[in-house]
Amino acid sequence: MAVRDLVAVFLIAGVLYPSTGSPSGGLLPSSSSGSSVRIERVRLGSGGQWVELKNHADSSRDLRGWRLRAGDGAVYEFGPYRLGPGKTVRVHTGEGRDSRRDLYGGSRLPALPTSAATVTLRTPESAVDSCRYSGEGDAAC
Repeated sequence: MAVRDLVAVFLIAGVLYPSTGSPSGGLLPSSSSGSSVRIERVRLGSGGQWVELKNHADSSRDLRGWRLRAGDGAVYEFGPYRLGPGKTVRVHTGEGRDSRRDLYGGSRLPALPTSAATVTLRTPESAVDSCRYSGEGDAAC
């Protein structure tokens, strides 16, 4: 195999299977998570605290076993839940009644850190997206 063929194979493998060791996920741009489900917004304030996820794929995604971690603290783990194509779901802190559009962390996700922190979305295998926010308000990711 020629050197240029090896380079082409490396580039294709890097795009399809990005390295998790770098902040940008290997050869993918840092703005791309490589996942069809991404963190869209983080809300902190008197109107409640939540993290909004969106499925950018053309098909449903099963989020069972996925985790949402707020800073170094609380973790919300998804039970049986399918996020439809183009749909969003808000994961709220504290107590509430789950619906198709809103899920509540209860004691598992009591509060988001109110100072600068990072929210990370993980599959059972790896991190797929993260969003850094700086405090109260509505942060677009």
